[in-house]
Amino acid sequence: MSRTMLAVAAALFFAAPATAQTRETLSRASWSCWMTSLVGDPGGNLVLNFEQDAGLFASFYIEIPQGPDVISVEFDATGSWTISGSVISMQIGAIDLIGAWVNDEELDADMKAGLEEDLGADLASFSGESASAYIADHAMVLEEPDTSISCWRA
Repeated sequence: MSRTMLAVAAALFFAAPATAQTRETLSRASWSCWMTSLVGDPGGNLVLNFEQDAGLFASFYIEIPQGPDVISVEFDATGSWTISGSVISMQIGAIDLIGAWVNDEELDADMKAGLEEDLGADLASFSGESASAYIADHAMVLEEPDTSISCWRA
């Protein structure tokens, strides 16, 4: 289970924004995003906040089918980001598991603690970089070989 979540999170963090106006456009406000797998992995909701001081905040909600069950996981990740031309580099420093459910029933505290530990170990010091496909004031598209991420602002 954590490998699938790691793959989805990795796909997201390899994604990135466009050209010179990008730094201000990127950090102006939070982005609400939808991740779509191109290879059959689970999609998910994502909020990205590229802070002006190079801090990064990402909030994930992912549903993972496991046979007849659906495992839902919500977690926040913090880290940092830099940009050079059209390439953004992102690094994860810490995660915080907000919730985990199987078929809409919350996991017990011990299972959540184990999941948070596994997820934290998988994503600790994770870093990646890539170029964006499109960015404007109210929309952004991040492309990956296995994932497409569409983002918008209200």
